[in-house]
Amino acid sequence: MSVNLSIITTICFIFLTNAQGDVDPNEYLDKVLEEVNKLTIEQGIEPYNAIDSKFFGIHITGELHGLSSWFRQGNAKRTENKASKIVEVDANFGLKNLTIDLNWALQLAFIPVTGQATSSVDSIVTNIRFRVNLDTNILIITKFKVTDVGKITTEVKAIPVPFMDKITGMVVSAVGNLAKNAIANLVEEQVKTLVEDTLNHFLVLGIPF
Repeated sequence: MSVNLSIITTICFIFLTNAQGDVDPNEYLDKVLEEVNKLTIEQGIEPYNAIDSKFFGIHITGELHGLSSWFRQGNAKRTENKASKIVEVDANFGLKNLTIDLNWALQLAFIPVTGQATSSVDSIVTNIRFRVNLDTNILIITKFKVTDVGKITTEVKAIPVPFMDKITGMVVSAVGNLAKNAIANLVEEQVKTLVEDTLNHFLVLGIPF
């Protein structure tokens, strides 16, 4: 995995300017997220076009946008055990204004009904906790979990058919469940891997935490 030279230079500057004291976890994690945002695009996670699920008999496929705008939410907490040389970090990462463009299909009395939907998620919050052994540079992520999914708004488009109000309600409910599950699974698996790889790569490069 390649890391932008300007990012390395900036982080090294952060470390050197804090050489007489603790590394600033906020500045460090901001640079980690800057790299993660770049990698989500380079590795094809943004946009995420592998949504393909069924909820309540409704087949939904589509594309998720907005995964390359991670930011630190609030202050990170860094604690260091001088005796064991273990650093522990607790922080929240956030995203805002995610959008999902969807196609949906269901059977209504043996008649196929199809349409589109556009869904927006105003925010998500992910909590990360990890520890680093300063002697061995071994890093372990102990928690990486989506703790909050904000308001989800869905607009359904389809050719009018009987019971359209009921169908719309079913689609909105299905899309809401899909959005929460798809985002949580994607973040807690693929995005977690990017964050972990980036943190480890910075340590390998000699950029300590």
